[in-house]
Amino acid sequence: MTNYIVISAMGTDKPGIVEKLSGLAKENDCNLLDSKMSQMGSEFVLMMMLSGENQSIENFSDQLPALADKLELTTHIKKTNKLQEPVTHKLYQVSVSALDHPGIVHRVTRFFSEHQVNVATLNTQVTHAPHTGAPVFELNMDLQVNVNNDFEQTRVDFEEFCEKYDLDGELKAAG
Repeated sequence: MTNYIVISAMGTDKPGIVEKLSGLAKENDCNLLDSKMSQMGSEFVLMMMLSGENQSIENFSDQLPALADKLELTTHIKKTNKLQEPVTHKLYQVSVSALDHPGIVHRVTRFFSEHQVNVATLNTQVTHAPHTGAPVFELNMDLQVNVNNDFEQTRVDFEEFCEKYDLDGELKAAG
C-alpha cells in the first residue's frame, strides 16, 4: 500500500542539503513526488511530498531526525493523501505587481476567498525597479475555480479590485 508524507525543513543555507534529503528518500525507496525549495534571507526552506510503501515511509521518518540534527535543520513530517485533480474545477493563473507595501497578499487572497476561489499555489518576491531601484512586489498564484462559479464576473471584479488598490494584475486560464 502506498503512503504519502509531506516534509518541511528549514535551516541556514549551505551546499548539500537537498542532496542529503533526497538521498535519504532514495535509500529508503521513497519517491519524491513534489517539492518547493527556496532561499529566504540566509535560510533555506524546503517542502517535499514523498510516497512509498508503509515500511519505507516509516524508515525515512525514523531516520530524518538524525539527518536534520547533522544538517542543523528544523523539520516536520505530516501524513497526507495523494490529491486527485478535481474535475469540478478549472485552473487559472494570477500575477500581481505593485510598489511594495504591507497588506498586498492579504488583500489579494481575501478577494479570491470572498469569490469562493481556492488558492492552490502562491509565490511572492520583492525585486527592484530597473531605473529607480524602488522595491516592487510580485505575486503569482495558481487558482482552482469551481466550474459553477460565475468566473466572468470574478474577472471583472478583479480588474476593478486591481484598479482600486493600484495593482498591476492579470488573471488568465492556466495552460
